[in-house]
Amino acid sequence: MIDDTKKKAKVETIAETEQAPVNAPEIQDINLGFVEKKKFRIGGDYNRMLELNVSDMNIYARFKTAYPRLQELANEATEKVQAIDVEDEDALDKIADVLTDIDNRMRSLIDDIFDTNASEVCAPSGNMFDPVDGQFRFERIIEKLSQLYTTGFEDEVKKFKAKSEKHTSKYTKKYHK
Repeated sequence: MIDDTKKKAKVETIAETEQAPVNAPEIQDINLGFVEKKKFRIGGDYNRMLELNVSDMNIYARFKTAYPRLQELANEATEKVQAIDVEDEDALDKIADVLTDIDNRMRSLIDDIFDTNASEVCAPSGNMFDPVDGQFRFERIIEKLSQLYTTGFEDEVKKFKAKSEKHTSKYTKKYHK
């Protein structure tokens, strides 16, 4: 087992002290040649800027686990609201509590899928299970944002193919005549 207590102590010390100047000679910046995240403006509003890593391959794994849970939460919201007796004097409070709780859980899942604050930026008001053009709001957000990943991913695949084709064409030409 590696003893990282010294490393942790050093990190805590750095965090507790003031930030070093940007031009400090002991700090060297490294440009890896790629942009981690792209910025997107929602609805033309500069206050609603979303940053996404559109080449993030882990989005598929996060989506695979979170999307079924989102659907379950949408069903849970419907069931719980329908189970509340409208004649009950606390019915509105109960409905509000149920919807707020489920909306918060759905927002957390949306944010986990996209690894950013997508729910806050894309839907600053309303609930994730509000109906929008025949879909739930969360479905609409996922549909629109996933198109950005597909486009970004397709571009990256094309670049990768073009780059690797230089090296593999001599092997593949004989098989694809």
